[in-house]
Amino acid sequence: MKTLLSFKQIDFWLQIILPGCLLLGTRDFIDIYITIGAIQVLSCLLNLFLLKPEYKHNGRYLYNVVLLFIFIISLAVFLPLIWDAGNGDIVYVFLFSMLIIGFVMAIWYLVISYREMQFINKLVKRHELIK
Repeated sequence: MKTLLSFKQIDFWLQIILPGCLLLGTRDFIDIYITIGAIQVLSCLLNLFLLKPEYKHNGRYLYNVVLLFIFIISLAVFLPLIWDAGNGDIVYVFLFSMLIIGFVMAIWYLVISYREMQFINKLVKRHELIK
């Protein structure tokens, strides 16, 4: 159980510390944005397969569904570019909307991670009291 708590703490703090380090180092908004997204998608996949259902926050399922929906929309927007379908305007609208949606998704995932970390921390403390 303590290993799980350590994993969740690392998961949560990486989402905060790594972008902060990038901000100090590069000051390039897109690098930070992509890094946060990559960390959270990787974290989401790890939690999807490794975290037992009883430890998952209720909002995680909906988050996963929305993330899958965004992935499908992304494919629908970018796959035609392979065949040069000439939908450049759609790409710009999509990318601009992703700046806003991505920010909301990042905060949402951070809240989910924090609540899971709190819940697991309570379980660890309860388990230690029982011993």
